[in-house]
Amino acid sequence: MEKKIIELSCKFFLVDVSEYPLNFLIFTHRLTANAYVGCLHDCAYCYARWYCKRDEIRVKINAAEILKKELQNRIKKGKPREPICLGSVSDPYQAIERKYQITRKMLEVCDELSYPVFIVAKSNLVARDKDVLSSLGKRNLTAVNFTITPVKAKLLRKMEPRAPPNKKRLEAMKTLTQAGVQCNLYLSPIFPILSDNLLNTYLKKASQNGA
Repeated sequence: MEKKIIELSCKFFLVDVSEYPLNFLIFTHRLTANAYVGCLHDCAYCYARWYCKRDEIRVKINAAEILKKELQNRIKKGKPREPICLGSVSDPYQAIERKYQITRKMLEVCDELSYPVFIVAKSNLVARDKDVLSSLGKRNLTAVNFTITPVKAKLLRKMEPRAPPNKKRLEAMKTLTQAGVQCNLYLSPIFPILSDNLLNTYLKKASQNGA
């Protein structure tokens, strides 16, 4: 499906998900930041489709600038430095990030302000930013959570037609862990029967690649 790219400027950026009913059932964190609304991966099971239009991607082109202002304001007010989640609604490293580099700019803001941030992604593009992530990692300010979908490759291509294969994600995991970045394995979604024989396989592979 061809998607329309819509560039927009935002006035506010950080979202406190605790302000919304029942979000505590989905998110274990409070602060989220999504520079992209909509996702090119087109995962068949995506829980965020209620929030995004399938035929468009909205790009918050000034996200890093607004994020910096909001974080500086939180610091000035003495609010706790709670970790920010990048990737709660759409993958911050989907293919469009190659052009816009907004996620990288947001990481640079967090690096500058020593603000904790973690990433949820299923793209190997995250390895591009190993320099910034390594800088954050030296102060224990970041972690990259790689989503691995435990199904066979042929089925995975149908479920996640535009996402990088699991092999590429594991390679990126290895690259980042070697750069000193904490990486975690996020096995999701798990499908009864389809995933049963692959769970231990991916646990082992993730461990071998530094998770």
